[in-house]
Amino acid sequence: MGFLTEGALRRMRFWGNVALAVLLGLPVALSLLIAAANCCDETPTPEVISASEFKIDDIPPEKNSYYALVGMIAPAGKDPHAWGREIVRSANEYHALPEHLRDEEGPRYMEMINHPRRFRYRNPFPPVETSRTRNGGDKPVAHNRSKQRKDFCPENAVRCLPEYARQAALIDKAMAENRELIARYRSQYRYPHFREMIIPELSSPLPRYAHLPHDLVRAVIGREAVRGNDAGVVRALAEDTRYWRLVLREGRHLLSKMIAAKYISDNARLASEIISSRPLTRPDLDTLGGTFAPLDADELSLQSALHAEFASARRLFSTLLPRFGTTECWERFARCMSSKLVYQPDATVNLMYMHYKTGIAATRLPGPEYTSYMENRPPRGEFSLWRWHLVYNPAGKYMMHVGRPLFEGYSGRLRNLDGLLRLVQLRIDIRIAALPDSKIEALLAASRHKDPYTNKPMKWDARTRSIYFMGMRRSDLETPPLLSERFEIRLN
Repeated sequence: MGFLTEGALRRMRFWGNVALAVLLGLPVALSLLIAAANCCDETPTPEVISASEFKIDDIPPEKNSYYALVGMIAPAGKDPHAWGREIVRSANEYHALPEHLRDEEGPRYMEMINHPRRFRYRNPFPPVETSRTRNGGDKPVAHNRSKQRKDFCPENAVRCLPEYARQAALIDKAMAENRELIARYRSQYRYPHFREMIIPELSSPLPRYAHLPHDLVRAVIGREAVRGNDAGVVRALAEDTRYWRLVLREGRHLLSKMIAAKYISDNARLASEIISSRPLTRPDLDTLGGTFAPLDADELSLQSALHAEFASARRLFSTLLPRFGTTECWERFARCMSSKLVYQPDATVNLMYMHYKTGIAATRLPGPEYTSYMENRPPRGEFSLWRWHLVYNPAGKYMMHVGRPLFEGYSGRLRNLDGLLRLVQLRIDIRIAALPDSKIEALLAASRHKDPYTNKPMKWDARTRSIYFMGMRRSDLETPPLLSERFEIRLN
């Protein structure tokens, strides 16, 4: 180093020390900046507090079918309605406790839900055997229940009545093996109300929603239609649909409404097939017309359901990590302090409320405006951590960006159902008027039952003899065009 002067060496040492101090101090300074920025959480706005309050309605238990739905799994000899009331009471008591007081071994309501003698649906379809062998031997692996067929008519089937006719013996067998379960399912029809009575929590017990019993009831209706029992078919279809429209109208949980919409849609498709294939009387057609009328404002509304979703999400975000200053936080101090640097629960909920408010407003839009809104929403896109605004609550902002709740997307499912019900009304009008194919387009143009998305007449496909509209697909709501799922009713 003899070629460097004393002054040059001093300058090199000085700038080297400066560089070392910067390198060592930058993480410390950044940590202090993050700590200072995240020292305080936001205060929930009055709107957030109001939107997250979930009050359980005072409906007389003996008039509420929700308990019967929850308790449908009650062991043989037990009253399903009373069993469901006890599950709900236990769940609400459990979720009202602070987190640190909850029993880690599990609440009593889970014991009732998983009771060893709980009532189960007996699947009449033969189990699927796999070709694999166990331990290299020749003995086949036990039956693979996950691949066992469950539905009598596949969801994508164009017609269900031929399926029901082909499987009539299997349907009779299923009814014989599930007679009590079907009686429990039908007992729900007698209640005048449906209202969820459980505090919305991620761990709240959900009803099994009777998918397999409903599929069997629908199969029995289809089998009776094939056998020519038209009056009984119309009565049974109207009774089942009335109940699920009650769930759709009065339910306050999003899952309840989506399940009800699915079952009403299945019934509407079966009704349209019966209208096309059976010599129904005018009173029968009038009954089906009233049963499958387009959705009213209460049935289309998602405000109460999204309110419950927001209340549940706020409770979830508030308990993801221990809050600073609580006993639980002192017991897990390191985790609590580290989480405090990246996550602010109330700030995250305030941010989610903006999505909730936008979603509620979008669900109220008329069809064309709703379609335009959904197709022109800003996409979620990529997420970059190298932004200054992410110094505060980066974990919460990441969750709200990548996992942004698409509250408004659920409205599309109800609009799809509403459009399908309008198609049923048109099918009845065509049947009553006995129109030839050449005049169907004129009837569609003059009818008040328009496409729920465009407010234009429904379309006619002469090749397949079907009336249809293009509805919103149920998945991938980020990639246009969203109106890419065809909903149709065939005339033959």
